[in-house]
Amino acid sequence: MWFVVVVAIGAGYSLLATVGGGVTVMVIGLVAGALVGACSAVYLLVRGEHHAIKAAFPKAPSQYDAELTGRAEKYANALGIAPPTVYRFEGEGPNVAALPWADGSAVMVSSAAQYGLTPGELDSLMALQLSLLHHPKARRNRRAVVASNLVIGFVAAFWLTAVAIGAATSGEGMPRLIIGVFMTIGAVALLVQLRRRIRWGWGLLSDGVAVATTRHPGPLVHGLRRVASHNGDPVPTKAWLGQGDHYWVVPVRKHSSSSLEVNGTEVSKASTEMLNDGELLMRASLVEDVCVRAGPATKARWDEAAAVFRGLTRGAAEWSAAPGEVDGVVVTILGMVNDDIGPVHGSWVEGQPPPWPPPVR
Repeated sequence: MWFVVVVAIGAGYSLLATVGGGVTVMVIGLVAGALVGACSAVYLLVRGEHHAIKAAFPKAPSQYDAELTGRAEKYANALGIAPPTVYRFEGEGPNVAALPWADGSAVMVSSAAQYGLTPGELDSLMALQLSLLHHPKARRNRRAVVASNLVIGFVAAFWLTAVAIGAATSGEGMPRLIIGVFMTIGAVALLVQLRRRIRWGWGLLSDGVAVATTRHPGPLVHGLRRVASHNGDPVPTKAWLGQGDHYWVVPVRKHSSSSLEVNGTEVSKASTEMLNDGELLMRASLVEDVCVRAGPATKARWDEAAAVFRGLTRGAAEWSAAPGEVDGVVVTILGMVNDDIGPVHGSWVEGQPPPWPPPVR
């Protein structure tokens, strides 16, 4: 569906550029525009991930960590993948990423994650991201997610090119510009809706991989809840539009907020922090129900997510309403409220962690 929409958008803009030039010119333009749209869609699906990978690396300098690399080798062998190289960087937000590397894969760990999580929690989060990086279905879905994030820039290029060609051939630049503005608004709105569905599918797949590849679910459950409890700025990367989110445990897109009003009354309100924390808490709840309590992994369990997020957004818009909850944890527009599961060692960034486990007295 996404591929067909991009092809149709390319054909629509070529029609805008050639309208009034005769039937033959318009037919040629439609075919050429459809081919341009198809080529753009293929390029984004094939090469888009290459650009996303470069943008997803943290801006802070990273350094090789021998101790974490040694730990990663053990569970990489259990997952049946090549051992990764682990790098640590200074960052106030607890986060972990797995990225393709020249000799296999690289795991990026923030200092906050190293200082604020237990070894078991950190290992489980690294294993989760490595599983998502190498899982066959996840790799296919990741291409679609990246392409859906990057396509809006191509739509803007289509619009400007169509207006320029139309103005040069017929001299009617202003009418085409106005029509092109409305076409672009409609195309972007359609692509945003499609992107939501694609990202929703990626979220379901991520949850499924977390359940399928978890050997020690307890630390993963606690690790996901612990990183959700930190409310602050995301890890600085070049991927501020979200094209690098799927490589990280906590999305690294630039934080923003939105609201919906009906007849002057605000009916829903959301923020990046709210949705990120809600997603992490729901994934932790799913892993706990299926892997710890041996519950069924049914589709109905995932369908509950839509109702949960609607409750969060409605509660944020109506201050008199009960605050939204995810698995018993309050989540507001500022993120997760219950901070009693914060960093293990009392700080996400300061000092060195004490010996773990604690010495026996």
